[in-house]
Amino acid sequence: MSVAYKDQLYAELKKQHNQNGTLFEDPEFPATDSSIYYKDLPDEIRFVENTGLECTSVI
Repeated sequence: MSVAYKDQLYAELKKQHNQNGTLFEDPEFPATDSSIYYKDLPDEIRFVENTGLECTSVI
């Protein structure tokens, strides 16, 4: 069983965004350069969504 981070339930978020036709944007980890670098930023970081992934983990 997975553990929800700050009440972010994957199945509910996925359903909500699929119905609305929107993408999930995590307020705790925004898609910005400063989220992954704290100094010496590269020229540009481009975040892209990988739509080919599926949740198939088995524990």
